[in-house]
Amino acid sequence: TILIGDHKQLPPTVVNQEAAENGLKVSLFEKLIEIYQDEFSSLLEIQYRMNREIMGFSSIYFYENNLKAAASVAEQKLKDIGVQVDNDHCFTNKSLMSEYPFVFLDTKEMRANERSFDGSNSYDNPVESEIVLDILDRALKSSLSENDIAVIAAYKDQVDLINQHNKFEKVEIDTVDSFQGREKEMIVFSAVRSNEEQNIGFLRDLRRLNVALTRAKRKMIFIGDSSTICQHEAYDKLLKYIKKSGLYYEL
Repeated sequence: TILIGDHKQLPPTVVNQEAAENGLKVSLFEKLIEIYQDEFSSLLEIQYRMNREIMGFSSIYFYENNLKAAASVAEQKLKDIGVQVDNDHCFTNKSLMSEYPFVFLDTKEMRANERSFDGSNSYDNPVESEIVLDILDRALKSSLSENDIAVIAAYKDQVDLINQHNKFEKVEIDTVDSFQGREKEMIVFSAVRSNEEQNIGFLRDLRRLNVALTRAKRKMIFIGDSSTICQHEAYDKLLKYIKKSGLYYEL
């Protein structure tokens, strides 16, 4: 028997909480990796999707820096598919510049608080929603096709909010879970959480972070409030990685 998978990505979906607590939330694949470790497992090291800079953080944080980008994708950028933007100081143009495959747009100095409605255990963030829509508008005016863009939000309420105002029918907007195994030329990710308590909820499930960060081929734009999410060590390391290897832009 040969099992092929990645236990560093989305966990099993278990509806019954009792079953989850009794062990079903850990997959057979994950159990076997834990028991046998390197004895009967092998990492497929070459990936054929992402620009090297987009790949870099996940390689370092989740795969012991063993991932390698195939030569055919390592240097691919938006300019290779005809995307051109003016070199000015507008955040939309800055974030789409081909020189920066990985971008972090930081809302920490904005009034960008999350919201949660009565009866919902989800969250949205109107300011982040507006930022997403501004980026989509500029990207499509810069010759990027609607079919080449997706928006991933950490929470379903944020997906619903963005969809309410989105005028581009072919741009996919959905949660992380809907994008496992998928890819687009450009991904825009909305982290949503922004609060004084520095509570990030299930953003703590780092497998979802890994999935979100590895869907983009040429451009990954991460939108979030660093003062909230970067209290978690993984997001703090992500921010440091982007400051070193990509574009960090404080809104």
